[in-house]
Parts: sequence; structure tokens; C-alpha cells
Amino acid sequence: MHIFQNRPLMLACCIAAVCAFAVSELSKMIALLLLTLSALGVAIFSLLFLWKRHRNLFLSTLCCLLATLSSVTTFWFFHVKLPALESLVDREFVIEGTVLERLSDVTYLTKLSAEIESINGEHCEADMYIECSYASSLQPGDKFKMTVTGIAERDEKTNQILHCSGLSDGVMLTVLCKSSDDCQKLDQNQDSWRIRLFDWNSQLSFQLTQALGKDAGSLASALLLGNRDELSSKTTLEFRRAGISHLLALSGLHVSILIGFAEWFLLRLRVPKGVRFAITATLAIFYLFLTGASPSTCRAVIMFFGLALGYYLRAEYDSLTTLSMALAILILITPYAILDLGMWMSFLAAASIIIFMPILQNGFDRFYQRFEPPIWIYKLLTGIISAIYIGIVANLAMLVILVIVYKEFSLMSIPATLILSLPISAGLLLTIITLICPIAAPLCRFCMELMQHIAEKVSQMDRILLPANDLPTQILSVILFASVVFLAVAKLKRLQWGILPLGLSCACLVSSLCVSYLPNQGVRMDYVTESGGDLLLFSEKTHAVAVDFSDGTVSGAIALADVLANARCTELDDLILSHYHNKDTYFLSVLASTIRIIRLRLPQPSNEWEAGVAMRICEEAERLGIAVRFDMEELAIQKLDIRACDRALFASGRHAALLFSVQIGERDLTYVNASVPSSSIRKSAFDRIEESEILMFGSTGFSTKVLDQFPYLLHTPDDILILDERLVPLLPNIPQKSRCLIAPTEPYYCYFP
Repeated sequence: MHIFQNRPLMLACCIAAVCAFAVSELSKMIALLLLTLSALGVAIFSLLFLWKRHRNLFLSTLCCLLATLSSVTTFWFFHVKLPALESLVDREFVIEGTVLERLSDVTYLTKLSAEIESINGEHCEADMYIECSYASSLQPGDKFKMTVTGIAERDEKTNQILHCSGLSDGVMLTVLCKSSDDCQKLDQNQDSWRIRLFDWNSQLSFQLTQALGKDAGSLASALLLGNRDELSSKTTLEFRRAGISHLLALSGLHVSILIGFAEWFLLRLRVPKGVRFAITATLAIFYLFLTGASPSTCRAVIMFFGLALGYYLRAEYDSLTTLSMALAILILITPYAILDLGMWMSFLAAASIIIFMPILQNGFDRFYQRFEPPIWIYKLLTGIISAIYIGIVANLAMLVILVIVYKEFSLMSIPATLILSLPISAGLLLTIITLICPIAAPLCRFCMELMQHIAEKVSQMDRILLPANDLPTQILSVILFASVVFLAVAKLKRLQWGILPLGLSCACLVSSLCVSYLPNQGVRMDYVTESGGDLLLFSEKTHAVAVDFSDGTVSGAIALADVLANARCTELDDLILSHYHNKDTYFLSVLASTIRIIRLRLPQPSNEWEAGVAMRICEEAERLGIAVRFDMEELAIQKLDIRACDRALFASGRHAALLFSVQIGERDLTYVNASVPSSSIRKSAFDRIEESEILMFGSTGFSTKVLDQFPYLLHTPDDILILDERLVPLLPNIPQKSRCLIAPTEPYYCYFP
């Protein structure tokens, strides 16, 4: 294949991309050294080229020039501009700017995205996240002056500042405004084109929601306008589990469909070629900025311009050169785009299709020359096979990112993409027609509901999302990517080498399945505690049962999702709530947005308040597609036999005594919190503890008044886990034969063989 042969510009652009990535990852001194060497290379090769006029010297000069330009822009962003802003962390300063978007809006917190114009009176061009510890009245387009404090997460081990979570989108810092008195609204920014585009995007999204309904309208807005703010977490999870999240991200598919439709429509109106190009180019640029100019959309628009210019200027068009130019242009203009995984997945998929498509075409030609089938059969077969082949090739290129970064991949990605390709194409066109003529809304709504239905059915298939956080699968994915790169740049004459990546992809699949199903270590128990309390996870191979003892905080849901991922569980078969801790359903909705929950187990309500909370939880579970049961029978892990699950509320309503006892194989484990000895379930808890080999003292609902009663519980357990440092005074009363674990700072896990 040798993709760089006769493509000097492509080689130079790829070298520029590699240099930009290296500069962003290296230290400032090494990055500066690399920049100096590339600049020196430009000077040397330029002089040699002027002396000898050799083609290779020109190529070397071009490579060094683009490498220098990309290194300069990347160095300025990552080693000059970004550190200057991160130095403001934990410091108070004054900013002036314009609100771009309201990201979240609750009674106690408002999060904004803003374009900053000055810091402490000095000019500054940067985007920031602003967190207000109050309900801010600022709206998109409002100019403001605000006293803030820079905030950032820090690495737990090194205490170094971590980059802002939005850095891949150009957001460089998060700041906190503590009081509304620190914010002064100035006026409206009438000149910002970004505000106008945000406003137009929001208005079009609202128009679609009004015409199609909330669910269908939010999906249509995501597909056409890239606005996923109103997309439900349930829909997002279904698309992720089906392996088709890339369909929600604007890409070359969306741009090609829209531009193709515009070209077809103008051609039917007999519009001259030059006018058609001007109109479609204008529409492409407008669509690019209207949808936020994501890297994948930029790639598609730049490649369209290259194709159109080549066609109208009667020049030879090379898709690989245009693709590499698009990458170099993006890095030169927006250096932070190299951190955007979506961009790399988009470019890798496009490059893989372009590189390996000739192999399939060669096979088609041989097939036609040998059998000479009827043309309609030939076109039908080649169309179906091409669609499948493109899906396989694109997924092979992206597999390394899915495995290394996302640590999961879906078995249904290619089939679901093929099934939804036609509805998405029709849906995009119908969405445009609906915006122009609302009479098409019923057809558009049907198309969106069909896509949602297909994604839901595919996502409900058991174990279609495979975990990939094991070392063998990750190593195989890297080898797979290396083989794809090798086949692309090597001068190979045998096309059979193309089977190698397919074999390695099958090896990745087998590796993930073997790691998940072959080990027989027994039931794994994970314990994690957050500010809201304790959570337990029992898992056996791919089956998982979680018990929530917490107060229903969002942090608990996030922690449980992380533990599930570490245990290689992509589904939660049973979620058991020990008590009705919160009338809000944040815990359930946040957890369900990250992992599929099959069944929710609730305790029987004991009063009207609990009945009301149970009804609210049931409504939320129905919306999220979760089955609800008010029993603890027939758990997904057969070795788990729940012996007791009880709670007792105190008159104050602030705490609940919690008891949970389970038999795992031949061993009994009992969990109690510090409120049990002074509650009505004291006797039943004592009975269960007498029969248990493992005792866990929880931190949920802690009460210091009952420490003197705990020694009565410490007669027989072999293993005792004290999960709260406030229970350390119990240590003198623990039997010497008992092993004791005190307040683990990290998630604790063990196996029950």
C-alpha cells in the first residue's frame, strides 16, 4: 500500500501532527528543544534545497516547516497560555467576559460557560467554566464583571493540578463565584458571533422539540444540530451499549448527507455549477459554526472543500492528502484538539476506510470478471458487502481507543450501525424538512422513534458490552493498531495480509471473554464508602448485585459505577436499597446513566412517607427501563442467600438502623451500622451476628452514643471490618482471633471461594 508514496504533503502533515502531540505531552524544556531542532531543520534544508534543488530536500523542508508551525502553536497553548491560567488556581481575581451557555441550573448551583475578555484588567482571550454557589440570573449573551477563585482537581498522589475537564474543547480553567454580590451584570454583548450561533442553535432545537415532542425532538437536535443537552441519559446509555454513540456525534456522515441533499436539490433546479459550489460551500461553513465546529465536522467540511475544488478546477483529488491536511489545519488553529478523542476516532476511521477500501474493490473486480453476474445482483451484493466492510474497517481502527480509554466495546456496534444507517439518513433529511415545513413532523417523529426503539432493543441484549480493562486485551488492541499502521505504510503486494487485523480483533474478543468467564475465584465483594455512606458490590464473573446503604448522594452513584467497572461488570443485575434514604432519585438516575440496571429491589414501605418515596422511585425506574421488585429472592448470583435485610427509623428521622446479612457459599456476612444497638432491630441483629463469620461495622447513620453497647456484638466473628475511624475505641473489645480492617481509604475487595 505505502500510503506516503507520491504524497509528500501527507507525510509532512502527519509529521506535524506527531510533533504537536509530542510537544503537548513533553516537559517545557524538552518541548522547547524539539521546537528549536525543527526550526533549525527548516533553515538547513532550505539552504540545501536552494543550492541543489533536489526533490527530497524540498520534502524535508516541507516536513520541518509544518512540524515547526504545529509545534509553535502547541507550545504556546500548552506551555505558555495554559500554565499562566492554571497559576490562578486557589487565587482570587476579577474577570470580565460574556456568558456563552448555561450548563446546569439548580437552586443551589449554576454552572456557566463564558468567553473571558480580561483578567484583573489585562486583556485575555480564553474560555472558562464558572460555578456560582447560588442561582445566577446571568443568561447567554450577558456581559459581566465577577470576582472569582480558581479551582481545579488535584492528583491524589502527586498533588499536582489536573487540567480542566473541558480542555479538549478549549475550556482552560474552572472558577468559583461564592456570592451574588461578587457578580456585576454589565450589558448585552451584541457583537459576539458565537452568542448568535448558540442562540440560533437553541432556537432551532426548541422548534424541533415543539414539533416532535421532547424525546424525538431531543434526538433530532442531537443528530442535526449537535445539541445533546436535552438528550435523556437513558437514550445516551442505550446508544453507548449498542456501540453506536458515534452516530450521535456530528461527523462526515451527517455532513455528506446534508451536502449531498443540497447538491441534488440545486441540480434539479438547474443551478449552474459555479453557483452550486458557492451555495453548498456557504451552507457547509454555516452548518460547521452553527453546530459548534467539532473536529469531526471540521474534517468533513475541509475534505468537502478539497473535493469540490479538485472537481471544479479539474485537478486530481487525493483523499488521503486532503484528510491529512484537515488534521494539520485543525492542530494549527486549535492545538487543544489533539486531546479530543472524538477527533482521533473520526480521523482514524476515515483513514482506515480510505486505505483499505481498494482491497475490497479489487476483490469485486475479480469477482465480476470471473462470474459476470447481472448488474443489479452485482450492485446489490457489492452495496451490502461494502457497508459491512466499511463498518468492520472503521471499528478496527477505533478499537484501540475503545479498549485503552473507554475500556469497553460492544458486540453489536457493526450490525446496529448498518441497521440504523438508513433511518439516520432519512431522519436527517426529514428533520431539515420539518424545520422548513412542520407538516413533515409526523414522518420525522416516526423515524426518530424507530431509531430509539432499535437502540433500546439492541441495548437490552444481555452482555453485549464487553469489558476491556484487562492487560491481555489492551496489549492485543495495541498490536492490532500497530498491524493496521504497518499494512498502511508497508510495500506489501499480497492482499491476504489484510486478514491479519481481523484475526487480531477476534483475539481481542476472545481475550475479553476468557478473562471474564474462565477464572473461577468465587464471589467477589467490593466495599466503597463516600460522604453519603457505604456501598457493597457482590460480583461473580459478569453478574453483579449491589447493596446501597448510603444517603443517596450522587458521589455514591459515581463511586459504585467505578467499582462496577473495576469488577468487569457492564450490567448491574440487582440493585438493593437498604432503606428509603432520600425523596429525590439522583442516585438512581446518575447510576442508570452509566450502566444498565436490570432490577431494583426495594424494601416494603413501613409508613406513608416511605410509600410516597417508593412511588417516586418506581416512576423514575419505569422511565429508565428498570424492573422493580419488593423482595430479595432469585438474585442474579445464586451463591448469595440473603438471611436478613431490615431497618429501623428513629423518631428524629435523621438516622436509620441498618441490618444486612447474607450467606455467601458457606460463610455468613453481616453488616450493621452504629445505630443498631439502640434500635428495635437489636435482637434480630444480635441473632444474625452470632451466626456470622464476618462482621462489618458501617459508617452510614453514625451515632457516638452507642459505642458502649457494641462490645456485646463481638463474641464470635472471625473477620471484623471497622469502616469508620470513629469506631476505633472498639478495638480493645475485639477478640484476639478476629482479623480486623480499619477504615480502608481505597475501595476494598475480597473473594469468597
